[in-house]
This record gives sequence, structure tokens and C-alpha cells, in this order.
Amino acid sequence: MAIDALESATAGMPVYSRDDLLAFATDIFCREGVPEDEAAEAAAVLLWASVRGVDTHGIRNLRRYYIDGIRNGAINAKCQLEVDRETPVAAAMNAKSSLGLVASTR
Repeated sequence: MAIDALESATAGMPVYSRDDLLAFATDIFCREGVPEDEAAEAAAVLLWASVRGVDTHGIRNLRRYYIDGIRNGAINAKCQLEVDRETPVAAAMNAKSSLGLVASTR
């Protein structure tokens, strides 16, 4: 029953492969000034969420949060991670408004 409802709701919608979406998202990030390695990493994190069904944190946010954020200056396109404080067991990091998708993996 639920599968029938899903198929009905998505009828006629385009379907893209994971590889195509990864290439698309990476390209879009690169066009906004994100270095290629960071763009690929950010795109992979978004797709990781989407393929697991967590669309609220996935590829649907590419433009609304990330591209618009870069364009309006809220997000720095290049990761600038710095250590603010460090102890033997923890560190406080400052990503300088970089993409959290990238900074959080460093």
C-alpha cells in the first residue's frame, strides 16, 4: 500500500543516478568558488543524507542553504579551519563560516 502511494506521488518525476547527482552538485559548488576537493566532499555529504532518506539534510538543500549562503556572504567558499583552543582531549575549532559539510570532516 505505501509503495503504491509513493509510486503514484512520484510518477513522471525525473530519476537521476547517484553518480550524476554527485557530479552535478560538485560542479555547482565549484562554480561558486569552492575548491574541487572540498566541492566533491560537500556534495558527497549531501548525497549521503539523501540516499539514506534524510532529505532534510540532503541534496535538496544545495541551493537554498549552501549556494545562496555562498552568494550572500554567509558561507565562506574555502574552508579555513583553525584551532582556537586545544587540550590533551579536546579542541575548539573555528571554521570561519566555511561549509560545515567540509569543516566537520576535518
